[in-house]
Parts: sequence; C-alpha cells; structure tokens
Amino acid sequence: MLEKHIEEKLERLTDIPTIPAYLSRLMRALDNTDIRAKKIAELIERDQALTTKVLKSANSSYYGQQKKVSTVELAIILMGLNTIKEIVVGMLIKRFFAKIPSYLFDAEKFWHYTIFCGACSRVLARRFKFKLAGEAFVAGLMHDLGILIIVQHFTHQYREISTLVDSGKFSLVRAESAVLGATHSDIGAWLAEHWSLPDQLVEAVAYHHHSPPELKAEGVQISETGEILTKIVSLSEWFARDMYYMDWYKSINHNNLFAGPQDLNSLASDEFIESQSQITLLKQDIISEYNKSSEFTTGFDSSSKLY
Repeated sequence: MLEKHIEEKLERLTDIPTIPAYLSRLMRALDNTDIRAKKIAELIERDQALTTKVLKSANSSYYGQQKKVSTVELAIILMGLNTIKEIVVGMLIKRFFAKIPSYLFDAEKFWHYTIFCGACSRVLARRFKFKLAGEAFVAGLMHDLGILIIVQHFTHQYREISTLVDSGKFSLVRAESAVLGATHSDIGAWLAEHWSLPDQLVEAVAYHHHSPPELKAEGVQISETGEILTKIVSLSEWFARDMYYMDWYKSINHNNLFAGPQDLNSLASDEFIESQSQITLLKQDIISEYNKSSEFTTGFDSSSKLY
C-alpha cells in the first residue's frame, strides 16, 4: 500500500507513459477472443510505430516466412493475440528507458534483464502447462519497472537507497522501505493499475518479493492465478541471478529473493524437477526463449544474446 505522499507525487507526474485511448481500446480488444483480426488491425494501424513493429516482428526469422508479411491483419493471424499484446506492452515499457541518465543507472543491462525475466516467466508457464504464457511474459517484463520510476522521479531517495544497499546491510527492498516508505513492487503495482492491467498481473508485480506464507501471515489474499504468476516471476529473478543476468546493479543484495529451484515442483504436482541436469535443460529452454524475444531489444545492443 503506497503512502499518500508517494501516490500523490505519482499522480502528478506528467511523463509517466500512459496508454492512449486507442491503445486502451486495443488492449481490451486483445482480451476478447471473439473479435476479428481485421478489427484489431484497424486499431493497430492508427499508430505508425506500432504498425512497423508488428510487421517487423512478423517478418523476423523466428516465424520463418518465405513470403513477406505485408498486412497487419495477416501478421495478427500469424503471431496470435498474445504476441500482439506483448508488443504493445513492450513498446510502452521501453518508454521508461529513454530518460534514465547513464551515470546514475545502467538502463541497458536492466532492459536485457527485463527481457530475460519475461522469457523465463513464459518458459516456466509453458513448462508447467499454465494457460497464461503471454501474461507470464508481460508480468516478467514489467515486474521491476518501479525501480526505474524511483531512479527517475525520486532521484535523491534513490541515491540514499543505493548507499544503504552498498553498505551490504540492506537488501534493495528493505532499503527502499526505509527511505521511501514504499518499495519498487508497490510503485510497479500502482503503474499496472494505472494501465488497467488484469488483477493477476497487478498481484504478481506487487507481491513478487513475498512468499505465500508471508502473504498469509499478513492477511493478504490474492487470486489463484495471481499466486501462480507471483511465484513464476519470483523464480525468473532467481534464474536471472543464477545465470548472471542480474548484474544491472553491481552491489545489489539479493537476500530479498524468496524463490529458488526448490520451489519449481510446487508449480505442478504431476511433474518433478529433481536433478541438476533437469534444471540445466530448463535453463537451455530459457536461453532459447530469451534469444527469440530479442525483437524487443531494438534500441540497445540488439546483438546481445545468451549462449
């Protein structure tokens, strides 16, 4: 829960990316499985940048088309509604990275970290047969956006937070609470609500540093889907750290991560991951998915891939 002065400042900010009215209609349309591709194409074609992005993605090597995809409607049919939603949210998210000063924060590494977490979340959702791989990708992609809002709009407090983390005595979450009275998860959840994203996505952003027992002890009730997404996102952070992809802040203290490989089996009762070799295979799937998601990395070093 955000303190009043934090929420009031967020509400006053004029450069927090918002969803234009037509994109809001597009997001609602994408949640309607009965809507025709032609109608969605008409909404997409109102934005030249979005149109270009959709066509570029459809013609990428990932889809392996021999003939050039020249219409948005055909691109939608080829890629599916979930991928279109990911492109829309991905473009909104990238707007946060435009004004981050490089001397203060390594936005490039953080961007690739967000792509990694999105890809990892999608792999985990698919592996354990949850029908929310698209939502998992979006949750992984945006779960730490509150950090960028703190860096850009609470810069003085961010410096204090960094000092506490650098001391080695505070985790990032604990330092944020001490300085701001709110965490990046709280602020990220505010943004997800601001964008009118589904409740389960808001919950995953808000609670990805809280274990289910902690939430229960605090009297917090979340939906079953929200709990699954929360655990998936938390695991994506563990994989990012374990695979050396959480290096966007040199001295970050990771003791606020509650999830680890021991939590993989709790996602599904009929499948068990017991050995290091199984985890290694899972990591290979994550690497492959990350590389497939590299379309979203345009604007930084698009050649940055995991091998």
